[in-house]
Amino acid sequence: MLRSELLRIRTSRATAAIAAVVFAEAVVGGLVVSFLPGILKALIRLNDVIPNATQADRMSPETIDALRLGHENVQATVADPAGGFGLGFSAAVIGAVVLGAFYVTNGYRHGSIALNALVQPSRIRLLGVKAAALTITVLAACLPLVIVRAGILAFAAAAQDVGGTLGMADLAGIWLRGAGSLVLFGLIGLGVGFAVRSPVASLTMIFTVLLIESSLRPIAALIAGGVTPANYLPFGLSADAVRGPGLFSGMSFDSSVGTLAAGIVLAAWTGALLFLGARRFVRDDIPVSTSG
Repeated sequence: MLRSELLRIRTSRATAAIAAVVFAEAVVGGLVVSFLPGILKALIRLNDVIPNATQADRMSPETIDALRLGHENVQATVADPAGGFGLGFSAAVIGAVVLGAFYVTNGYRHGSIALNALVQPSRIRLLGVKAAALTITVLAACLPLVIVRAGILAFAAAAQDVGGTLGMADLAGIWLRGAGSLVLFGLIGLGVGFAVRSPVASLTMIFTVLLIESSLRPIAALIAGGVTPANYLPFGLSADAVRGPGLFSGMSFDSSVGTLAAGIVLAAWTGALLFLGARRFVRDDIPVSTSG
């Protein structure tokens, strides 16, 4: 049954679309972070040609210098397979959640979940098989993501004649934590899918939470400063769980909760949503299909 579930995920059009977006963001995001000081300086020079074309000239030379690839936190951001531009929200994180949700809700939509339940009457075992299939898929996708990020880091370091400040042990830790983070987000999506059952409702819920969190975080930082309860909301925990402060380490608006704390809270979010999804899956009847 596990093989059939792996085949179901691999051949899904949603999986292909999500993978394309994630890998495109990995390349673009990695290159932008790697060459960010040069990009900012080019934008500042653009203001000499077109007045007030950008706001880059408001950044101090010290801030731009802190974003050079030679700094350990910048290299960690480039190497992070779960990261985007270092802001916490990335295509990889969102893609893992959406993949987990769509994997389950498409089963409800097409009625295959009912056939699965006939083959495996134990709902908990069936949920475990689907969780295992999703975990294997996410981990398999992480390998090329790691290769892409590592390649960009090596290329950018050579192009800028920058030595590596991260050792292999540090890089391996970032890669492993990044893979683990994406697995947890995938399982969050799985829990949402089992709890909601509708693809449209699941997608709406995911992006509503993302929108609310992206608004609450800067507002809370502006009002209270430092670490606030908004820092413990799920989507933004990825950067902290994998690399700590990352790109903005040492800056005035750095509000990292720390790698260990972020990992524990992210695991707690995953457990809570999996519990809610499993509770409904075990207790409620399985419809033959849903309209979405």
